[in-house]
Amino acid sequence: MGDLGGAKVARPTVQISDANVDKTLQTLRKQRAKFNPVARAAQSGDLVNIDFVGTIEGAPFEGNEASNFSVVLGEGRMLPGFEAELEGLQPGAKKTFPLQFPDDYADEVKGKTAQFAVTVNQVAEPELPPVDADFARALGVKDGDVDRLKSEVRENITREVARKVKSVVKEQVMDALLASATFEIPRALLDAEIAGMQKAAVEDLKSRGMTTQDLTLPPDLFVERATRRLKLFLIVTELVRRHDLQPRPEQVRKVIEEHAESYEQPDQLVRWYYSDRSRLAEVEALVMEDNVVEWAMGKMKVEDTATPFDDLMGTRKA
Repeated sequence: MGDLGGAKVARPTVQISDANVDKTLQTLRKQRAKFNPVARAAQSGDLVNIDFVGTIEGAPFEGNEASNFSVVLGEGRMLPGFEAELEGLQPGAKKTFPLQFPDDYADEVKGKTAQFAVTVNQVAEPELPPVDADFARALGVKDGDVDRLKSEVRENITREVARKVKSVVKEQVMDALLASATFEIPRALLDAEIAGMQKAAVEDLKSRGMTTQDLTLPPDLFVERATRRLKLFLIVTELVRRHDLQPRPEQVRKVIEEHAESYEQPDQLVRWYYSDRSRLAEVEALVMEDNVVEWAMGKMKVEDTATPFDDLMGTRKA
């Protein structure tokens, strides 16, 4: 291990405002919106019911058509550009337009241009519920106290911010540990890690319904990630041994209880963790990493950096 004294950590600091709370409440209202049919042209936020058929050079492709398909304009759940083409269309309208598939789509269609023929069956506008006692009760505030609802939303935001800050700091610390340590990983360990990652990747593809018969993924795809994972594991393990950073029972308990706070019946979740040794071991591993991060930060230069909420949480629109 090298010297961490020259390494720096930029720790984000965020002020949670009433506007952040209001924005979260607005998101919750949209999730519970009712949609009412209208006779006007579709606009962002509307629920549009359509029939569509897509072809590439006149031929169909997998998932190329649907009937009575509903999409909320502006949510970005369709092929990029598809929802924008629906804006301005009234019920009964028909439209044909070209769209190119991005390069990260399935091999059959990626990079190709499809022609989509769309018929608009219905346009419906959202009716958002008011932030009142009924809304509060629907979100788990039994007495319907709106002020309590806002307080709970702020507490949830505060927890999410703390988790995000912790994640950002941890990533920087781990990068610094990797940069400061100089050693070679035994080839047998690396080969075993790569083999495990290959198997996990194939299983993931299989769970998504993709054909995995005779599928082999090149080891080169996993070398970088496997090397990083193994190096960090060995570094963390050695630092824990050298500096007595093993997870303490009270630390593990605190992490579990903090995680359980966001559930309706936190006691049940706590019991769930303690009823299975493997689940408890996962939390212990996280606490062990937290101890290493805290130890390393004591050696590094930590600079608090004022950061806008949306920048930290990745919710700022481009």
